[in-house]
Amino acid sequence: MSSKLRKMAPGATRLYRFPPLLGQGDEQGEQAQFEFGYRQGVEQGVEQGYQDGLQQGRQSGHQEGVRQGHDEGYRMGLEEGRVQGSARFEEAQRPFTALQEQWGALTQQRLREQKELLAQVVAQVARRVIQAEYTLNPTQILQQVEQALTNLPPQQEAITIYLNEGDWKRLAELGMHDCQGWPLKADSELGVGDCRIESSAAVIEARTEERLTACLGEVEQILVSDHA
Repeated sequence: MSSKLRKMAPGATRLYRFPPLLGQGDEQGEQAQFEFGYRQGVEQGVEQGYQDGLQQGRQSGHQEGVRQGHDEGYRMGLEEGRVQGSARFEEAQRPFTALQEQWGALTQQRLREQKELLAQVVAQVARRVIQAEYTLNPTQILQQVEQALTNLPPQQEAITIYLNEGDWKRLAELGMHDCQGWPLKADSELGVGDCRIESSAAVIEARTEERLTACLGEVEQILVSDHA
């Protein structure tokens, strides 16, 4: 007769059944068989419950581990994707940033060139307007002379007024040979609209180019402030 050994789960207990005493009756034998069957059923139930619980615990632990691993992997993947995406975006943006800087520098350069060109045009137009105004209306030169005379010390004994040769001729054609009683003379070195006043105490020059340069400086400052 072959016998089978049944492996018990770790931590499980098995009750030892004592064999019935010799000479007892059938009633005791039936009672012993009942107890044996009952105990055997209890043992099998305990073992089966242990195995089922172990298996269920393994499955639950595996599922929980999979879920946590999935969540952690998703979080890590999302973070890594964000970092890589940001790095790639910055790398792709570098050429555009450099292009924007170059465009900004080119724009500033063109603005400076336009400002300089505009200042030159304004200066040329202003010179032509001044020359035309003094040519068509030479009496305006006398206004500049009178303004310069106010800068002389009072009670001058002898004053000579020098004008541009062309201005002097145009005034002479109009019959004007003096200003406030002081004689007008020609000087070829003076420009259109210029005058020089000489006295025993001082010499005063009023040059149109100097006044024009000061005005153009103000215009340039306005252009700079507009383009800043």
